[in-house]
Amino acid sequence: MRLFHYTKILSICVFASLLQAHAALAAGFDCTKAKTQIELMICGDANVSALDSQLSAAFQSAMQKTPDRKALGDNQRNWLKNIRDLCKTIDCLNHTYRERIAYLEKPQPESKTAATGDVTCSVKSPEAPKPNCKTDLVCGTNSNQSILQAVVDQCAKAETRNIRVYFYETRNSKPVLLETLKDQEAQQVNFPEPDQNGYAQLDITSFCGAGPNCSHELYRYDPKEKALYKYFSGGYVDLSNFEGYLVESGRASCCSWEFRAHKSNAIGSRVQVDEKFFVISVSKDPEDEKKPADCSFFEYIGKDGATIRSVKPPSKKWLSYCEHYGPYKLR
Repeated sequence: MRLFHYTKILSICVFASLLQAHAALAAGFDCTKAKTQIELMICGDANVSALDSQLSAAFQSAMQKTPDRKALGDNQRNWLKNIRDLCKTIDCLNHTYRERIAYLEKPQPESKTAATGDVTCSVKSPEAPKPNCKTDLVCGTNSNQSILQAVVDQCAKAETRNIRVYFYETRNSKPVLLETLKDQEAQQVNFPEPDQNGYAQLDITSFCGAGPNCSHELYRYDPKEKALYKYFSGGYVDLSNFEGYLVESGRASCCSWEFRAHKSNAIGSRVQVDEKFFVISVSKDPEDEKKPADCSFFEYIGKDGATIRSVKPPSKKWLSYCEHYGPYKLR
C-alpha cells in the first residue's frame, strides 16, 4: 500500500515536471531563460507563446525556400527589433504575430531583380531604362502590403543619381500603381528599418566625407496623404531605433565614436524627432590598447551649444553603447 502511494506521488511529480517543461518550451525559445519584458509577456500568455512557436517554424520553413537567406534573415531581425519588441499589450502581440506568420507562409518572391535592404523588387518598373544609364530598383514593403519602389539611374558623366519613387497598393494579391512621388537627386538610396508602424522609410545619401560618415536625409511615407516627407537629416554611419529614441552613430574623431539620441515623438506626427538630443561619447586611447575606453553621457546647452552638461542614461540598457571599443570606464 505504501509502495503504491509513493509510486502515485512520484508519477504526479513527473507529470507536473513534464507539463512545466512543455510550458517552458512552448514558445520558440526557452521560457526559463526569459528576461526582457517582451519575452516575459510572450511566455506569460499561452496563445502568444503558441504563436511564437508557429512563427519559429514558419521562419525556418521560409529560410529553406527563399533564394536569399541573408535578406530574409535581415528582414526578420528588423521585424523583431522594430515591430514586435515595440508591442506593449497582448492584443498587439497577437495581431503582430499573426501578420508576420501570414507573411512568412506566403510564397517568397523568386525574382532576381536587384536585391534591396529588406525585400527583393517583385514589381517591374513602370518606365523603360534610359540609354547609357545603369538603372537599379530599390523596394520597401509596408505592414499593409503596399510597396514603395525607387528607380535609381546612374548615367554616364552624371555626378548624381536621378531617383523616382512609385507607390503601389496590393489589390487581389497584385500590386497596382497609384502614383509617382517627388523626384530626388542623390548618390545612393535604400530602405532601412521600417518605422514603428511597419512602414518603409526612404534613406537618401547625398555625399560622404573622407571618413565613414555620410550626409543622409530620411523620408517617411504618410499612408493617409500618400506622400513622402523628410523628417530627419544628419551626418552618420548608421541610424537605429532604441527605446523610443532615434540614434545616429558616427565617428567624432580618429579615436572616438558618438551616438546622438533624439527622442521620437508620437507615432503619426509629422515632426517625428525632437531637436533636443543627448550624446554618448566613447573614446579610446590609441597608444594604450589595454586601457578601457572612456564613456560619457552629456548634452549641449547654451545658445551656441558650446557648453556640455553631464546627463544620466535613461536606463542601464544604454550602457551597451559604451561597449563600442570593448571594455570601458564610465566618466
